[in-house]
Amino acid sequence: MRSCLCSERLVHTQYRTPAGRLQPRRGHTVVEMLIVMSLMAALAGIAMPRLNYSAMRLDANVRVVRSAFQQAWRAAIQTQHDMLVSMDTAAKRIRIVEDVNNDGLPSPGERVTWRPLEEGAVFDVPAAGVSGPVTTSVSGPGVKSVQGMPTITFRRNGSTSGDVELYLSIRYRSVKEFRGVTVAQATGRTEWFRRVNGSWWRSGGI
Repeated sequence: MRSCLCSERLVHTQYRTPAGRLQPRRGHTVVEMLIVMSLMAALAGIAMPRLNYSAMRLDANVRVVRSAFQQAWRAAIQTQHDMLVSMDTAAKRIRIVEDVNNDGLPSPGERVTWRPLEEGAVFDVPAAGVSGPVTTSVSGPGVKSVQGMPTITFRRNGSTSGDVELYLSIRYRSVKEFRGVTVAQATGRTEWFRRVNGSWWRSGGI
């Protein structure tokens, strides 16, 4: 009587002996194949570098900040009135005000837009800024306080109230990741930087 574990057998081949006779060769079973695949998956998981999702979230928040600045810059030129961008550092959000009367303050009837930072990111002060020492998360000669919030003014001619540096951080394990965003007074151009091993590295600009 022959018995066959058909559910396990995948391959059954034959090979020729030195005498010229064909002999059956045992194939691999499903169980054997699953064991090999499991071992390969485990080794691949160990070998692959772990992704730093915190850094990705921080980069996403840099895009939120730069998008707010670029929106204000374009709107100031198109509407021909100033735009006020304020950082609510405590609530971790950005306020954009269409300063229709150009008085440097939010007034009744002026349009206000809020942009929250995404999860985990905060306005923070690094050990050193892109251009030197800093004592606040939003600093530079172009910053003034409006309703208790550091504020940048984007002018109708495409310039800003002055050069500005802004810093964000997020905690990854026991270490803080930092990003910096700079705004140029003459053009309103923004650039962003990564802090790596105590040094700032330029990542991009618009």
